[in-house]
Amino acid sequence: MNFKSIFLILICANVFHSCKQDTAKDYAGTYVGMIRDKKISMFLKAGENESITGTIFDRANNFNVKGSVEKGKFIGQAKDTLLNSLFDVEGYHHKDTLVFLLSMVRPQISPPLPVKFQKVFISSSANAPASSEIKKDTSKPEKIVKNVNKGNTAMDRHDPAVVGLWEIKEYSKGKVPTIISGNKYLFFNVNGSLSYLDGELKPLKDKAWYTEEGHLFFITTKSGEYPEKVGNYTADNKVMNIIGQGGSKINMIKKN
Repeated sequence: MNFKSIFLILICANVFHSCKQDTAKDYAGTYVGMIRDKKISMFLKAGENESITGTIFDRANNFNVKGSVEKGKFIGQAKDTLLNSLFDVEGYHHKDTLVFLLSMVRPQISPPLPVKFQKVFISSSANAPASSEIKKDTSKPEKIVKNVNKGNTAMDRHDPAVVGLWEIKEYSKGKVPTIISGNKYLFFNVNGSLSYLDGELKPLKDKAWYTEEGHLFFITTKSGEYPEKVGNYTADNKVMNIIGQGGSKINMIKKN
């Protein structure tokens, strides 16, 4: 990136800073960006006293981010968990855009590298299966009940504890759905649609999820297949554990 580009981004960053005094909650979220033509992703969480922690990652490296928001600006550091390199970070937030200025301080000192991130949002209008589209497999013991006039459909069929972005930490061998074994990060949208994260958030076409009586199900909406029972789950704002068929175990960590 040339000097002119750096100068322009620095001007934009200062404009962002002067417009609004952002807080740690404004910075919190899931982001995607580019650095040296490589797609990267980032998760930021707000803590007490305007503190922020998070992770920047691509397919090869992870950076632990730690700092705080002072007068609308993020001040902190990013540490490479593999190479142990360290960067000072200044961050400026405006609407859905976040500019990070990364300056290496170990193993050597380098000029600031500006990285532009965009916050990720999933539209609630994305296609999801209606209750009438879910086929009932009478040959299986688990009951698939139609949700008719039960109030808030999204809340009834899609447990709010499951909604969000999850990192698949580990799973045992056995009957594990390919949606889980084939992805590192899954986004469970509030309306039942599914997405995966690979540098950017991409929809899992014709795939959806729902919950019922303590069980998590996946379904292929286009072909009208019978729901695939993932297993019995427990979920909170940090961890989701699933016990599947044949005693298989799945562990996920919430990232937003």
